[in-house]
Amino acid sequence: MTDLEAVTETFARVRRIDILVNNAGIPVTGFALKNFVDDDPSTWKSFVDLNVYGPMNCTYVVLSGMIEREWGRIVTISSESARAGDRKLGAYAASKGAGPALMRAVAKEVGRHGITCNSLSLATQRNASLEDATDMTLGQLNAYMVPRLGRASDVAAAIVWLTSDDGAWVTGQTIPINGGYQTS
Repeated sequence: MTDLEAVTETFARVRRIDILVNNAGIPVTGFALKNFVDDDPSTWKSFVDLNVYGPMNCTYVVLSGMIEREWGRIVTISSESARAGDRKLGAYAASKGAGPALMRAVAKEVGRHGITCNSLSLATQRNASLEDATDMTLGQLNAYMVPRLGRASDVAAAIVWLTSDDGAWVTGQTIPINGGYQTS
């Protein structure tokens, strides 16, 4: 995703792309969480490359075909860290915030062509695997209004709806899929 030429070559092997879901990330659990002022700027590049250039490259490559066909759906997966911020995740939050900003801007350019662009903001930064809560503290789980961890099916249902004709009038939006983790 971070290399425009590689994305172009890969997508050229597919006859046509009508739906694009930009979904890639770096688990923050692999990094030492530090206050922004104490962070090492050399670690920011991997976040920016994947979370900024990844969605930009993939969206750029598929958009011409969608415009030509007058139909397309693009969904970019973001994070609640980008929407509201989280302590010790400044670089991650900033890079994840690029996807929703890109979707809003592109939505304004291509809506007249029957193309929608949206983001889903997930509350997944607390645990690398939401299917397995064994390492999640009770305090973290209690931060969710719905007393369970998110499931892949929660996200998949939102993607299916946004990419269907039923979601055709929703564009330029960031929809939180977070079990009530944050409400504003």
